[in-house]
Amino acid sequence: MKEISWRHICAGLAVAGALSLAPAIGSAQTGKISGVATDASTGQPVEGVQISLRGTGYGAITQANGRYFLISVPPGTYSVLARRIGYQSTEITGVQVRIDVTRELNLRLNASTTTLATQVIVAESAPLVEQGITGSSTTITADVIQSLPVTSIAGVLSLQQGFLDVPQNTNLQSLAEEQRSTVAPIRVRGGRGGSTITLIDGIPINNPIFGTEAIRLNALAVSGIEFVRGYMEPQYGNGLSGVINQATREGGTNVAGSIDYQTSTLAGALGSDADEVNGFHLMRGFLSGPIPGTSDKVRYAVSGQIEYGASRVLEFDDQVNSFNRQQTFDELPPQVLDIIPGFRAFGGRENQQIVGKLTFVPSARSGTKLNVNAIIQERANQGYDRRFLLAAAGDPLTLASSILDSLGLLASRGFRDLVQGSVRDETRLYGATLEQRFGRTTLQLRGAKTEFERNTCNVFLGVCIPNVFINGNFNEQFIAPFGVVGLPLTGGDAVSGGESYDTYVVRADLQSQVTDHHNIQAGGSFVRHDIVYGEIRGIGGNSGIAQTVNQLYRAKPIEAGVYLQDRIEFDFLTVKLGARYDYGRAQGRGFSDPLNPTNGTTALEVCEGNAPGINSNPFTFTNDSGVTFTGRTACSEAPGLIPGARSFLIDSAARLAQRDDFREAKARTAFSPRIGVSFPLTERSTVFFNAGRYTMNPLYHNLYRNSGI
Repeated sequence: MKEISWRHICAGLAVAGALSLAPAIGSAQTGKISGVATDASTGQPVEGVQISLRGTGYGAITQANGRYFLISVPPGTYSVLARRIGYQSTEITGVQVRIDVTRELNLRLNASTTTLATQVIVAESAPLVEQGITGSSTTITADVIQSLPVTSIAGVLSLQQGFLDVPQNTNLQSLAEEQRSTVAPIRVRGGRGGSTITLIDGIPINNPIFGTEAIRLNALAVSGIEFVRGYMEPQYGNGLSGVINQATREGGTNVAGSIDYQTSTLAGALGSDADEVNGFHLMRGFLSGPIPGTSDKVRYAVSGQIEYGASRVLEFDDQVNSFNRQQTFDELPPQVLDIIPGFRAFGGRENQQIVGKLTFVPSARSGTKLNVNAIIQERANQGYDRRFLLAAAGDPLTLASSILDSLGLLASRGFRDLVQGSVRDETRLYGATLEQRFGRTTLQLRGAKTEFERNTCNVFLGVCIPNVFINGNFNEQFIAPFGVVGLPLTGGDAVSGGESYDTYVVRADLQSQVTDHHNIQAGGSFVRHDIVYGEIRGIGGNSGIAQTVNQLYRAKPIEAGVYLQDRIEFDFLTVKLGARYDYGRAQGRGFSDPLNPTNGTTALEVCEGNAPGINSNPFTFTNDSGVTFTGRTACSEAPGLIPGARSFLIDSAARLAQRDDFREAKARTAFSPRIGVSFPLTERSTVFFNAGRYTMNPLYHNLYRNSGI
């Protein structure tokens, strides 16, 4: 894997530490502000009022009916400014915009015949129940994220209804999942891992092979999160359970920053043994603002995080069951970990990440904005695994003499030479978004490339032992003490390898407020993966070097989709009508008929000449004695090309019979209509109904393994 110098992160955090905390503007998936400007004295609508978001370049002018729309607004907190000749300027502060939500903001303008100071009004807090919501969802702002006592986005989401971040070593997470990812899969409302869509600035970042998240952003890198666990609008495809839509920070016109450091060592110094052995450290921060000398046209935002600590801390006691008293040679004594009480740390985790974004805004009136962003992340994890409990105990416990192997050998065991596998992965994401506003229409073009590499390996004394596995003796935890000649370790995890892939994403989204009550959204995306997978697994046994099975494949699948939605909004009703069409191709060969691998043509039929389109003439063979055989007999009597080999005619017939057994994999297509309806009852309640068809591509490991592609 490539090495990254994290001095840049530390330097950025050090600079950010000198700055005060201030809100920053986010980008990516967007929301909308709409309302009506009226005369405060007469209640009549006011035409020609200039509505703008301070410091952003977003603006609109009210129509004859006083209505205005600000579409494609990034999530965040804004000040809305209203100006018109003959009226006092009005500024409403603290207006919150959330992803995929319309914020209703009506303006009452006071007439003025003289120049007066701007009237400043603090906006009402965002409603508990957003009008127009047609499914269960939660929007979380940056202020809420920073106020929560959590250290990650997964921690933020774990506080939400319907979200489950599966801990390691539970029946919900298989051993294979732990060995193939540094993070546990996300499950929403009981869905399986991989069925939840995770987006960063509109770009999907799910691992296409196993479905886990390739990137988990640090909490300070995010300006807003939309967590959808019900109705998914048609712009979201390839998912069944829900959507986690994250918008990263975007630099504003003011400099802002924050830094914090968390550690368990302080609590450990005050007497907490669990915190002392945990060894948890977290340093993170962000810095954003305009680049000097660019007249606020070029802005930056950068955040970083360094985190490490134990994977799990457990407390042991010295309570020994009476039947485990010291006994004779052929009976087991007490477990060595059960006679020394205290807290012990197992495994370890490390997460290093830097997120950067540059924003270019030519002018406030151009309606053009360009975002260029990059994310670099390295993660490593060695989870708590009971199979390696003895190895993880550490000295002096490894020197305890016990009958700990099924052979019943009395000896001091070198469990420090029993190696548990660890998982490392590295992700790099590079992307760009071009946004162009045309009055009440916004066009967004996105492109991104994700590079991911994961390696699972038994690391012994800093060296990866890639493909030699030593069997446990009848039980994986108890390794025969003699080991294997030529290897410096007595055993290890029976898995090594991983996957690497490059994912290219191109996406276009168009949103237009065509009338006061109709908002049209349309778009499409194209995704191409370049996947390389290589894994070696031991298949078990009694003792000695294990036999292995190799899993190798390379594939370049493609995915594409288009969608269309009409969002119909009235004060008393919101209706979302839409549909999407998905196309996917595995780019490989498979059985023509999976239920009939021979596809109706066997080598015997070829020998007999009963294979239309392949062979209509029976095979013949004449031996050295001049005897001629036909059909099946010819295939059985013909010799092999080398002594002892199978008949050359049978080999020829088999090759011919397989011609129609395989073909290019068919493309997968799906049409998914969706509808959502919302009826507001009061300011605090609403009733909604939704229905739709949701589909997703199979996880590619399930598609390609054992396929020979």
